[in-house]
Amino acid sequence: MPKIIFLDTYYPNVFKNVPDYKIPAIGQYDSRSLRQNELNKLHFGTSYYYSRAFSQMGWDAEDIVGNDPTMYSWVGAASNEILSRDPDIVYCQDLGFLSDQEIYIMKSRGIKLVAQHSCPWAGDDRVRQYDIVFTSFPHYLERIRQVGTRAEFLPIAFGHWVLDYVEPQPRDIDICFIGGVNGTSGHWSKGTELLEEVAKQLPERFRWWGYSIGNLRSYPNLSKTYGGEAWGLEMYRILARSKMVINRHGEVAQGYSNNMRLFETTGMGAMLLTEKSKNLSEYFIDGKECVSYESTSDLIDTLNAALYEGLVDMEDIAKAGQARTLKDHTYEKRLAAIEPILKELIK
Repeated sequence: MPKIIFLDTYYPNVFKNVPDYKIPAIGQYDSRSLRQNELNKLHFGTSYYYSRAFSQMGWDAEDIVGNDPTMYSWVGAASNEILSRDPDIVYCQDLGFLSDQEIYIMKSRGIKLVAQHSCPWAGDDRVRQYDIVFTSFPHYLERIRQVGTRAEFLPIAFGHWVLDYVEPQPRDIDICFIGGVNGTSGHWSKGTELLEEVAKQLPERFRWWGYSIGNLRSYPNLSKTYGGEAWGLEMYRILARSKMVINRHGEVAQGYSNNMRLFETTGMGAMLLTEKSKNLSEYFIDGKECVSYESTSDLIDTLNAALYEGLVDMEDIAKAGQARTLKDHTYEKRLAAIEPILKELIK
């Protein structure tokens, strides 16, 4: 049975939602399992979705959240824990987490290292250290290959298991956004300006949750419509209450659709409003399974048409989007496509 460890990191504030307790006197491995179970209950990010899908395919699959301050104050560095488990593959969701020395030691033990990289470029030297790098950015594929690393396309997906933990509820939020925004600078600048205009034009109908990089003094309307942070299961519950969810990509996406919000929104049955892009049609039928916009004014017009003019059938589009995601965009389906690649890697 091949063994794989999925190594991830969480935003520091996420850990505030998990009780911080001392190690129970039942042994290190059992204690780590209990702690990981608590983290799994958050349903943050990719959560346990990769390990569950691989377990269903017959792998010995485990999760490690490498920056968990509670777990790794008990047992030392996450890399020591990985080495003690002796996996065939370590799959890094955060390509920058392991140090050069930790990577060297793992590779010297015969461990294959793969990573998911769909964020600002980590640097040629770092990418070069991995055996395979998966990416949901089409424009990264050639860039990864140019540094001598195998690149494979792997779109983001929806962990449909979360639906078992979110009870159906009235959709009392007309327009929603959940995610990060920029206070003064960064790679979400254009998207933040777009959200500020939505908050200005439709202040009674729009709410957003998430976090900011810097301060929001330049965006007074966003400040007034802010609902606080929302991580994991809390985020999914908000999506389940939303009629329409605005999506926007950072500049690093270079005009491609790729982020998690595409599939989280549709998977939870809200209507997705996202930018027109080079590859949106690969995921959804525009106008039937989602609605796209070309500019801020186009988005405002669409919102008004949906809310006040009855020209957008929010419910039907949301249902069709959810059906498409549950059919084509689950982690089970995505990861089944790459499982043969990983098996070949360890032959």
